Amino acid sequence: METDNRLIPGWVLALLLLAVIAGMLALAGGDPSAPGSGLIVAIREGWIAAMIFIAAGGYGWAALRTLLPSSAPHALRLATACGFGLWLLSTVMLTVGTFAGLLTGWLWWPIVAGGVALAASQGGARLRNARLPSRLPIASLLWLTAAAAIGLALAGAMLPPELIRTVDIYDVLEYHLQVPREFYDAGRITSLPHNCYSFYPLGAEMLYLLAMCLRGGPYAGAYAATLLHGAFAVLAVAALWATLRPDRPIRARAAALLLATAPLAVSLAWLAMVELAMVAYMAMAALWLRYWLRDGGWRPAGAIGLMLGASCAVKYLSVGSIVAPVAAVMLIAPLLRRRWRNLAHLPLVAALTLLLFAPWLIRNNAYTGNAVFPLATDILGRGYWPQESADRWQAGHGPDFAPPVPQPPGWEAPPQSGRCDMLWSNFILNPQFALLIPLALAGLLASVRYGRRIDAWDASLGAILLVQVSMWAAITHGMPPRFLAPALVPLALLGGGAIRRLTGRPDGPLWRRLGAGLALLGVLGGNLYVALDEYRTRTPHAAGLHGAPYDAFTVPSLIRASAGVDIDDDARTLLVGEVKAFYWPSGAVYATAFDVNPLAEWARSGASGEEMIAELRRSSVKYVFVNWREILRLAHTYGFPASLSSELFRRIEQRRRPGLDVLDRLQVAGMRKVTDLTPLINAAARQQPDAAPLPWPNATLYALPELTATTQQSE
Repeated sequence: METDNRLIPGWVLALLLLAVIAGMLALAGGDPSAPGSGLIVAIREGWIAAMIFIAAGGYGWAALRTLLPSSAPHALRLATACGFGLWLLSTVMLTVGTFAGLLTGWLWWPIVAGGVALAASQGGARLRNARLPSRLPIASLLWLTAAAAIGLALAGAMLPPELIRTVDIYDVLEYHLQVPREFYDAGRITSLPHNCYSFYPLGAEMLYLLAMCLRGGPYAGAYAATLLHGAFAVLAVAALWATLRPDRPIRARAAALLLATAPLAVSLAWLAMVELAMVAYMAMAALWLRYWLRDGGWRPAGAIGLMLGASCAVKYLSVGSIVAPVAAVMLIAPLLRRRWRNLAHLPLVAALTLLLFAPWLIRNNAYTGNAVFPLATDILGRGYWPQESADRWQAGHGPDFAPPVPQPPGWEAPPQSGRCDMLWSNFILNPQFALLIPLALAGLLASVRYGRRIDAWDASLGAILLVQVSMWAAITHGMPPRFLAPALVPLALLGGGAIRRLTGRPDGPLWRRLGAGLALLGVLGGNLYVALDEYRTRTPHAAGLHGAPYDAFTVPSLIRASAGVDIDDDARTLLVGEVKAFYWPSGAVYATAFDVNPLAEWARSGASGEEMIAELRRSSVKYVFVNWREILRLAHTYGFPASLSSELFRRIEQRRRPGLDVLDRLQVAGMRKVTDLTPLINAAARQQPDAAPLPWPNATLYALPELTATTQQSE
């Protein structure tokens, strides 16, 4: 146990924590107003995220308090109840939204308020008896690094995604926020055949939809949705610290701080994604695994199954990065330790995992006939997709690089790194992991060196990390670092073990305690430096815009501001090659790179330009927006339908009555108008799509002319 030298008044530490959060907001934002504007929005939206988590804890504790083992720390049981309650809320949202609609604050505010009241009634006695310590140990100053991480996470979370330069914003604006936005606009949860990502497990997105219902709109609820994602990281950090603190206080603090300051965790908190939910469920599964390895028992095994199932409900990838490694440990550990009875717990874990995963499997099977659509289309069926879409998905998501579907004429494969090279650059030397890896390895080696045999939990954490990295390297396309986010948990826990063992006994040599403190402080400082550098690299134009309303960055707003073209906010727009649908008015007609754009269907059927115009009018479309840059990128990565080349638009333009009037107002100064994209694609086939500005407009907005009496009669 660590020495309890109480030197710091609690109120002083609280003020320091707040000052560091505000200071990091100012430092990251590059603007004196950043702390004020960012914190105001964070408080206004953060309390909604907090209410959702508290309500989840209330419902989850009511459901699990008699089922979770009482011998486990209360903090772990409470965190598990909150995690399960979040799954419960998202599943209720899915059920009610699908069968009854009712996506309105009039229903969901009482539900959230009821959960908060339930939490208050269940935890009232503990809260009344709780006392904040008047003085705290000097080591508590290390929590200032966590405060700096919170400030940096808030700095990014308080920016609309358009201001964050990362490829992940495509996922946010096409999927994580756009899918719940479409459900909200439709008033119910239904099938979206133009967006294949709507058939992913949407456990986190259902909570984002809940935030939209509580705030009264998609744009109004977007900041709360982003903070909900970051709150999962807070849950994971709190679970690590509070669970390990009673018997491993040094390891508890070190592991919690290593996870809190991990650059990948901080950067993921800037966007409304799902990876931090995976981190939270991985953390709680790992903590329950500790008790299962020590004591066995059905209840810890059941808690593990619940956390594994909840992780599957937020992302398919959890099956490989969380379920597979934990299940492997639960299978092998009893065999190595000859605890045969523990093998009987595996069916329970599998059943609970499948039970919590089942709502999404049932939904997909009902809509597409494939329970894991859009995966395994060659085995379970391709649902509503034509063969080209299924082939494009498999080519774009397989572990190996494959040509785009269809392959453009003259296309040549760009140079590709081998998987060993990607493992080296994307993990071992990646600054988002690099400082944690040697510390985790030191913890694993120290557990062997200073013990008569390796600690079972540490060995299990090492095995989990090995399986996670192996699965990530073997099955993911391009090995993106964010897909390895669950590995932050074993890295942090093993790193915390290294710090504890380096510290040694409380009455041991002073140099060991100083060395451990300096090592931990060095890693924490390095993590914050990497995260701050990542923020400054990704947000070069964000100064003064923290807390800016999302609707200020819609495409119509930007067109009016930059081009002086007054377009109708409520008009329906057909998007071609445009993936950021969240920034377009409700009702925009679009399709992902893997789904069929209606314009492609009409072109494939041989419809004339006049017939296409008539179809657009029948669909109440007033504008057509073509993102040429994105078309070029897609044509050389995933693939882009040949029927949607600019030859199609030339055919339409040739029919001036009722043809499309071209408004080349987006970044076209000194550029020529595109008439046919095909030769340009062929000429640029060997170039990186984003290497240099395009020699033609980046995007073109077309507007259908007013419908006159003559054209009305002709149609």
